[in-house]
Amino acid sequence: MYTGTDSFQSTQWLRRVLALSIVVLAVFLLRSDMRSYGQSRIVASEGDPLPSIGAEETSSSAEASSNLTDLRTSSRSDSANFIGPFFARSVQEKNAKAPAPVKVDGGVEAFGFDDNATENGVFSIPPDPHGAAGNSHIIAIGNLIIEARNKGGHLVWRDALRDFFAPVSPLTRTFDPKIIYDQYEDRFVVVSLERVTGSPAVATSTSNISRILVAVSKDGNPKTPTAADWYYLAINAKTLIGTAERWADYPGLAIDEEAIYITANMFSFGPPSPFGGVRLWIIGKGASGGFYDGGAASATVHNPYASAGIVASTQPAHVFGDGGAGPGIGTYLVSYSGLTNFATGNEAVQIVRVDNPLTATAFSQQFVNIGNLESFPPGGLLDAPQSGTTRVIEVNDRRSLNAVWRDNALWMTADIRPNSGPNLNQTTAHWWNLNTTVPALVTLNDHGNIGGEDIAPGAFTFFPAVAVNRDGFAAFGFSASAPTIFAGAYVTGRAAGDAPGSVRSSGVVHEGVDYYVRAFSSSTTVSSRWGDYSGIAVDPTNNDFFWVFNEFADQRGTVLAGFPAEDGRWRTAWARYRSK
Repeated sequence: MYTGTDSFQSTQWLRRVLALSIVVLAVFLLRSDMRSYGQSRIVASEGDPLPSIGAEETSSSAEASSNLTDLRTSSRSDSANFIGPFFARSVQEKNAKAPAPVKVDGGVEAFGFDDNATENGVFSIPPDPHGAAGNSHIIAIGNLIIEARNKGGHLVWRDALRDFFAPVSPLTRTFDPKIIYDQYEDRFVVVSLERVTGSPAVATSTSNISRILVAVSKDGNPKTPTAADWYYLAINAKTLIGTAERWADYPGLAIDEEAIYITANMFSFGPPSPFGGVRLWIIGKGASGGFYDGGAASATVHNPYASAGIVASTQPAHVFGDGGAGPGIGTYLVSYSGLTNFATGNEAVQIVRVDNPLTATAFSQQFVNIGNLESFPPGGLLDAPQSGTTRVIEVNDRRSLNAVWRDNALWMTADIRPNSGPNLNQTTAHWWNLNTTVPALVTLNDHGNIGGEDIAPGAFTFFPAVAVNRDGFAAFGFSASAPTIFAGAYVTGRAAGDAPGSVRSSGVVHEGVDYYVRAFSSSTTVSSRWGDYSGIAVDPTNNDFFWVFNEFADQRGTVLAGFPAEDGRWRTAWARYRSK
């Protein structure tokens, strides 16, 4: 969430001058909002006031209008949420984007706005939906909550993240959780963050706390959310950068064959909490005697931009394939944030290769020209319209959202504001496919928009995620909203042989069912919090299946006493997407 003081307003730009070492000297503009979107905004439920721990959580002075007993009674049961065995549901084809439409096998509703109050005693926005698929289970995670289901959609267990991480004694409910499946070791890996700001909030204080909490399942079938089935690690992420201590926000999470990679944006504890850089933590798996075996675990911390590059919100790539990304290579870090060449007006993505991750770690920066996608100067992204209200949905900024490396192809996603085409001047999900055959000279294979024109006229698309199977089929989960529809969850994809820049018809994960107004703000014009990301994963047991996890606008309700003009409720859903 916002930390109370944004590091940069959406109309401000962080300027950097860089010598582009590959071909020519160029001057770049980083069109980055560099705000802290990470922490959840929290409002206490009746009977459970928030702890007084500074700015870690933003609370309301008013208690919820419904107590937990009412919520437990009114919340839909798991059996009600379950739609049934995954059944074939035809993809929406109003205006097919490409031939050979695919199908969505849907689906099952998962935790929602009220479930957080049941599990945690508080309400939270945004949900930060993320999910991973293993051999027999799908596990979903969101701000403050985690749950596991079998692949038939039946709930196996659910828990508050604070309770899930109890073995490492969290001081807060944690925020910005993510989960991935480690296909090399048949394990699930979970990360969540916590921050406590000392009182008074100052740049340096022994009371300032920032930790990265990590959990790895003992096998691919964790039967409980407890230490019986998980190993845990807590990393001290408080970092002195310049003269100020910084806390970790908005993590990226990835694995390769030997390590876990976690990136984070670093912000000052003291107001106005400016952005202070990016850090990368690398954790050796230690499958024999180390972290994955219940033994000693350790993490090294690195500044990937210490000697070169432009500091921007960064995501590590989830690596697939025997031998990883190549001899001596760990993973690749990606960033976009609207990086623009002053001289040409073209945008670029920044790629950082991570070499020797567990020994003498080194970083190599490259910039890849991606053409003129956005106007210069562009202004910030436009928030998404929705049916039923003039209140819009916040889409955040142009930061990279996730990345995957497979068979010398590096895929990444972000939101842009196209300067031409059917999505002109609309916030639109975008994907890139980069060629890493020559690691020292990454080139652009292909890229394209994930437009919403086949979903509804004037649809905005945002918070895309990507997964890629062995055939090179890329699937994208994303959110969409338009003046004629409510905000919902969707999916599309493209095969290796599809037309350049194209994606197939959009499939429905779960349509929005009502309009959504929820910002925990007294303002009647502020945008409603959504995202801050979404989840998608290839099924490790069936190369043709992808599991998509995202949020949708649920039926309105649950008016909180402190915010009588807000009644939006989010809910999450799984669906299975088929490439064939």
